[in-house]
Amino acid sequence: MESDTIEKETNKEQGLKNNFNNSQHDGELYTEREYCKKILDVSYNPYEGFHPATEKDDEGKKVFIDAKKICRIFGTDVKTKVLDDVNLKIYEKEFVMILGPSGCGKTTLMNILGLLDTPSSGKLYISNNLTVNMAESERAVFRRKIGGFIFQQFHLINTLTALQNVELPMVLDNLETDTRTQRAMKLLNLVGLKGKENNRPSQLSGGQQQRVAIARALSNKPKILFADEPTGNLDSVSGKQVMKLIKELHDQGITIIMVTHDSTLLKYATKVIRMKDGQIEQLLQRDE
Repeated sequence: MESDTIEKETNKEQGLKNNFNNSQHDGELYTEREYCKKILDVSYNPYEGFHPATEKDDEGKKVFIDAKKICRIFGTDVKTKVLDDVNLKIYEKEFVMILGPSGCGKTTLMNILGLLDTPSSGKLYISNNLTVNMAESERAVFRRKIGGFIFQQFHLINTLTALQNVELPMVLDNLETDTRTQRAMKLLNLVGLKGKENNRPSQLSGGQQQRVAIARALSNKPKILFADEPTGNLDSVSGKQVMKLIKELHDQGITIIMVTHDSTLLKYATKVIRMKDGQIEQLLQRDE
């Protein structure tokens, strides 16, 4: 009887491995071991390979973003504190993922770090520049020069082609037509969309649209990429392709800050920020 039970469990696990190899599902983002452990309802820890961050982890690293006592309050009559006294340092060439439940403040934090929003109080330094007192026009130029943005909803202009969407930030920087067209062509080739330059967003799949958005984010050679749920509207195969591309950009030296609900994506991160109720609940560093 015991041998029959063991044989059944072995067959069950083998079947799951075959399912992993032969189908396209959420398991596309897992290793075979991770997928089998999750489906077999064995204890699954997405934070395996991370430890609580210490000052020693940051020795010798260059600070890119330094946020000090950041608070963000929305509303006038009824006030809601979305960020509460957040202190955080982001170092050059890190891949940081901000994780937490809906409403915890993770997107608000990313928007402030990316100069898309201003804190109600606190100080924010980017490359040693104090940003909180900048005029909006100055913030816009600084934002365009230093960062690129990838959003869940793509935010492509439907009346423009893929090539024109990628060119747009360079138009704002007054680059010559030939220069920006050549760069946009190279970027679309980089993200695997050679031959799609003249397609409009409606003629592209969701995954292809997100790759156009990534190419656009790279158009002004950013030092840092901000990504808000970049795989949130994609199927598992397209999501895996987009994450592979973002990982390759990080490997080339670009700092990444990414907001996600999906703990299976943590395998790409070097640092994880877990948020709850507007505060950093835990800061984790990948094991060396």
